[in-house]
Amino acid sequence: MRSCGTLRPVTTTTAQTSDVLLARDRVTAAVRLDRVLRADHARRGATVTTDGSWFRRAEPGPAGPLVFAVASDAGGTTVEVRGPAATPPAARQWALYAAAAWAGLHDDLQTARDVLTSTEQMATLLDLVGEVRLSVTPRVCEALGRSVLEQLVQGKEARRSIAQLVACAGTRVTTQLWHWPVPRDLGATPVWTLHRCGLSGRMATALHAGAVEAERLE
Repeated sequence: MRSCGTLRPVTTTTAQTSDVLLARDRVTAAVRLDRVLRADHARRGATVTTDGSWFRRAEPGPAGPLVFAVASDAGGTTVEVRGPAATPPAARQWALYAAAAWAGLHDDLQTARDVLTSTEQMATLLDLVGEVRLSVTPRVCEALGRSVLEQLVQGKEARRSIAQLVACAGTRVTTQLWHWPVPRDLGATPVWTLHRCGLSGRMATALHAGAVEAERLE
């Protein structure tokens, strides 16, 4: 994948709070965020403002939780990262990159179009839908964990279990945002606690095993 713009970290000297603007960038690509990102309050992982302009997501950071925020209009897309002022520069740069990837800004649209127009039917569908971008989950642990829960049970049950798991083992960042448990916390969550979140023994085993591998891979 290639980036559609240069992402530049922003240094601030604001007081030590969890809502300091750590980094911001503006790229010329306009994105249909309502298509790329899904605001799912039940999962506690992403929210959208009442006017539908800003999408937000919480992530763990080395000095405390971070909040990604993206908004798009006809002129382009704004990407912001907020969090503790003590967040190191390298972590700010990673977060800015991850936030842009979450919004689909790192997608290679031409390569995707070449694949999606391989048949006449797909080419027609793409003309109707418009460009296709994919949201990237920033961390291996969350991507693996959500896959385990969503593949083994039906949709509504999976969403309920995900919300319960995040509330139980994750971290509350704002009144609406929680971030997925870090590998260490997920691995330390007892099986009986996972059962109360609606997870079977098979799911709990998979999550614990995944947390061990995710901590190594992250």
